[in-house]
Amino acid sequence: MRRTAVSVAALVAMTGLPAPAHAATEALASRPFFQLPFACGTKVFTDSAGSHAGYVDKALDMYPNTGNPYSGGYSADGWEVRPAVGGTVRYLSGSTTNTMYVEHNSTWRTMYAHMKNRVKNGSKVTRSTVIGRIGSVGTGKPHLHYEQQQKVNGTWQLVKPYFNGKNRSLGSGGRQILTSHSCTHPKPTVWCRYRAEKAVNKRSWAGTKYESEGKLTKGTVYVFGYNGYRKPGSTVWRRLKSSGGADGQGPFVSGNHLKYLGGGTSCPT
Repeated sequence: MRRTAVSVAALVAMTGLPAPAHAATEALASRPFFQLPFACGTKVFTDSAGSHAGYVDKALDMYPNTGNPYSGGYSADGWEVRPAVGGTVRYLSGSTTNTMYVEHNSTWRTMYAHMKNRVKNGSKVTRSTVIGRIGSVGTGKPHLHYEQQQKVNGTWQLVKPYFNGKNRSLGSGGRQILTSHSCTHPKPTVWCRYRAEKAVNKRSWAGTKYESEGKLTKGTVYVFGYNGYRKPGSTVWRRLKSSGGADGQGPFVSGNHLKYLGGGTSCPT
C-alpha cells in the first residue's frame, strides 16, 4: 500500500470515513478493558495505512489469521468480527464504508468500518456477539478499519488503541501481530492451596501464546481454582485467585509447575 501524506479533507474524500478529532488528554482510568475484536486466540496482523495520514498512531487496519496480508492468496473476507467490549450498535448515517459504532457507555465507543452482514442498528451486543463480517465496502482489500473514541467536552475524539490493558498504537508504516484475548470462562467455585515449584508466568489466558502478567515466586504458596481449569492441550491451566486475566477473573498458570497442598473444607485430601 503506497503511503503518502494527505490532508484531513482529502482523507475524508478518499476513504469515506468520518473526519477524526483528537483527544488532547485521556482519562485512562475510565477506559473499558478493550480486547481485539476477534475470537479468543485469533492472531491478528495490524498496521497503520497511508490513508490514515494525520492519525496514524490511533486508527488500525486489521487482518486476522495471517502473518502477512500482502502475500498472494490471503483474504480476510468474511471473517467474523466481535465488539471490543459489549454495548449498543449505532450506524453512521449516510456512510459509504458501512461505518458503525458500538457505544460502551456515555464516554467510550469503538468504530468498525468496511464490514458486511452487520447486526441491526440499535442491537445490544456482548463481547461474544458476531457484529458483522470483514468485507471491502468502500475500500479495496478486505480488512477491518478499527478505532477507539472517547467523548471529551461533549465531542467524540480519537485516542490511541489499547488491548488487554496495553497501548498498541503504531506510527507511520508500523505493523504488529497480536493475539486476541477476547476470552471468557466460568470462575472456579473451589479454591485450594498450591505451591509454585518454579518461577512460572501468569498468563492472561490459558496457553503459552498469551501475554504474561508477571511471574509466581518459586516456593510461595498461592490459592488456585481446583475446578474451573482450562486444558487447551495436554496441560491443565489453573486460574489464580487474584485480579487480572483477560476476562478480569484472574490469570492462568500451567499446572505442570504447581504442587497441590489442599486446604479448605471443599478441597480434596
